[in-house]
Amino acid sequence: MRGRVRHGDRRILASLVRGTVFIAAALALAFAVAALATARSAVPDLYPPAPGAPTIMVHVVNHGLHSAIIVPVDRLRQIGYQEDRQPLITVGERFYASPWVEIGWGDEGFYRYVPTWWEIDWGIAIAAITGTGGSSVFHVVGLPDDPARVFPASDILTLSLSEAGFSRLANAVAEGFMIHGGAPVDLGVGIYGDSNFYRSDLAYSALMTCNHWTADVLHAAGLPASAVTATLPAGLMAELRWRAVP
Repeated sequence: MRGRVRHGDRRILASLVRGTVFIAAALALAFAVAALATARSAVPDLYPPAPGAPTIMVHVVNHGLHSAIIVPVDRLRQIGYQEDRQPLITVGERFYASPWVEIGWGDEGFYRYVPTWWEIDWGIAIAAITGTGGSSVFHVVGLPDDPARVFPASDILTLSLSEAGFSRLANAVAEGFMIHGGAPVDLGVGIYGDSNFYRSDLAYSALMTCNHWTADVLHAAGLPASAVTATLPAGLMAELRWRAVP
């Protein structure tokens, strides 16, 4: 009769359901194994800070497509002058009037032309992921107020770093800037707020995205990190909340 599912059709449907469940379970297991295999532990001498020791507050921000770190400008500039790191001096002086500075890294085309998922250009995305997009950049933004007020729609996580950990993070950031004539290469105005693009000599690919970079500089500060979960900003934030927040 019309509308009745025949016995053979039920068997096919059941097989499809079992196959789908098996594939989903296998993918979940593979993800878990890969996450564990790429997991990097916290560095006890750096993070968490020793009880009663001085700390420096930083923020990690997830804008939906890009992640970035937010650090105090005065401490960044201080590290720059103490350790003669020209990128940190340049950024610290450029954004001297701002209490905070947001620093993100990524593929130039992706950063300039694909700020959100809704504006994604698959040609640019594929070029970036395959490493054929060309150049990479830092996007640096001076924030005039508390990050939560500046980015009310973004997911922000606050972390307290040891002074040694912050120094390691700042130096890891400086390492990625391209230097020409003794100074970072200024590419002009960024995409929002009081901002600038700077040329980077790091290579962008599926194995080194903006979120991997964020995880890497945080790991330099002593925090735990995993390359697999950091592939997407939501995964990066979830792992930090699971493994790094006391």
